[in-house]
Amino acid sequence: MSHLKLNINKCTYNIYGYSRGGEKTCIVIPELDVVFDFGYVESKAIPINNKLISHGHIDHIGSLHTDHYFRWSNKILKQQQYIMPEQCMNPYKMVISGFAHMNNGKIGKINMITELKNITLTSSENCINNMTPLTNEYYCKSFLMDHRIISFGYIIYRKSKKLKPEYIGLNKSDYIELKKSGIEITNEIYSPVVGYTGDTSINGLLNNIDFFDVPILLMECTGFDQDDIDIRLDNHIHLNDIYEHKNKFNCQKIILYHISPKYKNLDYLLSWLSVFDDDFKSKIEIFY
Repeated sequence: MSHLKLNINKCTYNIYGYSRGGEKTCIVIPELDVVFDFGYVESKAIPINNKLISHGHIDHIGSLHTDHYFRWSNKILKQQQYIMPEQCMNPYKMVISGFAHMNNGKIGKINMITELKNITLTSSENCINNMTPLTNEYYCKSFLMDHRIISFGYIIYRKSKKLKPEYIGLNKSDYIELKKSGIEITNEIYSPVVGYTGDTSINGLLNNIDFFDVPILLMECTGFDQDDIDIRLDNHIHLNDIYEHKNKFNCQKIILYHISPKYKNLDYLLSWLSVFDDDFKSKIEIFY
């Protein structure tokens, strides 16, 4: 398991998990109560109440059924939310149904489970134009990316309140009277905190430029050396893509994950970052 601890904008975020392209990906941020993908059973992910699935490839969703049954069998009754592409919903219910039959020793025709225990199932498509609540403080939106199958990225936002311009400068007693009168003196503000690209080519970001401005960007980067340049044909990002568009990134930290399993040495990966100037290189972390 990898672990990064980041201090961004006076907040601390711990990022746990593991990711290798084609093998498994599960990334946990406890402070946001969010898990990105569930391609293997990461123990720190089980208590988290929001699981955001990018797409249906097995290395990104293949262990989500374990989360469902572990929480149920251990009487973790708190309602949780799964967000996933609509095309994954019925197949996922079929998987859950099959495991339910095996678990109970049943044979014969599998009866489809339609209601998941203590789970709200939300389609990624429903989160494209809606701020979807994760907690009282954090919300998410989804973005259609560019992969071989339907795949979504997510941005997590923090909700806060900001005083409306017309009420700035009033004294405390004025504010109290306005509130007593039922006048709303603040606007709700949604500020981006973390972006997660899911599997995508660089076009996924170019088509969704919001990702370039998130403070923390979790971005897939499957290929590093020139022998892997063809990973672009599978709609994945190569380090060269980041270099070509480096001036677009306003992120404070860029965390590269989904590294090809062919790379066995972190120092080798870090050596490729020498193509960047020192300022840009200081933004990059490799989730290895």
